[in-house]
Amino acid sequence: MKLMDGYSRPKFNIAGGMEWLCFRLDMLSSITFAFSLIFLISIQNGVIDPGVACLSVTYGLNLNTLQALVICNLCNLENKIISVERILQYTCIPSEPPLVEQSKQPDPSWPLHGKVDIRDLQVR
Repeated sequence: MKLMDGYSRPKFNIAGGMEWLCFRLDMLSSITFAFSLIFLISIQNGVIDPGVACLSVTYGLNLNTLQALVICNLCNLENKIISVERILQYTCIPSEPPLVEQSKQPDPSWPLHGKVDIRDLQVR
């Protein structure tokens, strides 16, 4: 359970940070959309073509979705770049020594006559 908690803790923090960022971006885009609607309503007739005004309102409605898409793609790109960095770090780590050293192997003639005595073994 401790290992699972240790594994989940960074993912939980990243998810919380992303939710905080998405909420802030939603608020920013909603405020921007509200100001643009107030601007479109307050200007005089004939200054802006009604078709262009409707098009800008339609695009403004998709502003939240577009921002979330860009942010998610940037976060995925950042994770992929970090993965490449980690692979490069692992390739620079020197390799470990072999598991069995030749000097610590028993004599090829051991055990003689098929007998093994515990007193003959030495713990190092």
